[in-house]
This record gives sequence, structure tokens and C-alpha cells, in this order.
Amino acid sequence: MIKINRVIWEEWNINHIAKHEVTQAEVEEVLHNKFIVRPTYRDRLLLIGKTKNGRLISTVVHEDDKDTYYIITSRDATVSETRDYEEEINT
Repeated sequence: MIKINRVIWEEWNINHIAKHEVTQAEVEEVLHNKFIVRPTYRDRLLLIGKTKNGRLISTVVHEDDKDTYYIITSRDATVSETRDYEEEINT
């Protein structure tokens, strides 16, 4: 598990996640609860976790500084991401 102390929000990433019908609050909920981590390209990480309402979302982040992450995007988890999440969380 990675430690996230701070999230960088800007107008761009707020508007970008809104296009996927995800809110800042939902992303923050996931980042401060249980989530799984998958490496992606360009030193980015894919974080998969549930909101308080049970919505499973996938969020791509980039570490900007120690324990500080920039949100690239966030969207509903895919079928394979959902399976990975359920398998890892339930073990």
C-alpha cells in the first residue's frame, strides 16, 4: 500500500474526472480507504477502490513529491479491475 498525505487538484483534473462522472469527494474517499495498486506507464499508478456508497472506481495518479500525488484521471473500474480488486481485498 502506498501512503497518500496530499492530493494535487487543479481545474484540469477536476474537469477531466467530471467527464467520467466522478467527483473529487469520491476520489478522496477511495484514497483514504482500502485500495489496490497497479503500476502503469510513465511511472503512474492505478488505484482501484470503493467509495462510501460502494462505487468501484479506478484512479490514475503520479507521485509529484513524497506522499503527494497528482490525479491524472478517475473512472468506473473495468470488469477485470473489479475482479482484481475483489480477489486482492478478500484474501
